[in-house]
Amino acid sequence: MLKSLDQTRLPSDFKFNASILRFGICRMATPTLWRSRYDVRVGFKEDTHTNLYSAHVSIVAQVKDSAGTIIEHFGEDIARRGALESLDRDKSLAVAMQRHFMEIPGSYVLEVAVKDQNSEKMSAQRIPFEIPVVPSGPSLSDMVLVRKMDTFNEDADPWSHCATKPAR
Repeated sequence: MLKSLDQTRLPSDFKFNASILRFGICRMATPTLWRSRYDVRVGFKEDTHTNLYSAHVSIVAQVKDSAGTIIEHFGEDIARRGALESLDRDKSLAVAMQRHFMEIPGSYVLEVAVKDQNSEKMSAQRIPFEIPVVPSGPSLSDMVLVRKMDTFNEDADPWSHCATKPAR
């Protein structure tokens, strides 16, 4: 799988999502905590004798700096089994892997290879990304966790019928 990442033309037997998110500022030794996430929809094998399905996917990823040096390396072999009736609503299986890492500001490339072990199909992606210098003031991550959301009742808002609303 790692050899496929060295190829100019990457394998693309199926689609998958890979992303890099700035997860938050860490003011300790390295400035920012980043997270790489991979979402894969894979096929499955049915065993009608046991009424079970199985899925098996392998994921390898590496972060390279602008000089091509591997800075981080991640990998996981994920196997899932379950009852066939649980797949009635969806004929594919979603598998996710997440890894956290910290790097200094600069230009990087995330390389990801995913192999569906049941079908022997493989796909890979290269995703360039930039880690900016940590701002001296307040900043936001790419993701914000929300514990609860309340619905907004426009009729209860006294300013909802006005042409100009005050700034909030």
